[in-house]
Amino acid sequence: MGVTFFEHEGNAAVRLGQFKLVRLHGRPWELYDIEADRTELSDLAGQNAPLERELQGQWQAWADQAGVLDWSVVFPKLLAAWGLQSVDG
Repeated sequence: MGVTFFEHEGNAAVRLGQFKLVRLHGRPWELYDIEADRTELSDLAGQNAPLERELQGQWQAWADQAGVLDWSVVFPKLLAAWGLQSVDG
C-alpha cells in the first residue's frame, strides 16, 4: 500500500490506505476515513492519536526529504519579491 503526500501553498496532506490526514495552512491537522466519508465531513482528529502521529511523522519526513519550505517564511518573501503588500496588491 503506497503513501501519497502533497503540499501546496502551505496546505498539506498524506494519504495511507483509507485514511487521509489533511491540514490547511495555519490550521490543525484533520483526519478522515475517505472510504466511509468521501466528502470529508467527519473529522476524526483526536480519535486515533497513534495513527495521526504516524501520518504526521511520515509527512514531515517526506517534506524534509523533498525540501518543502515553510509557507509562513516563504510567502512574505514572495510578496516582497513581487513588490506586493498582500495577495490583493
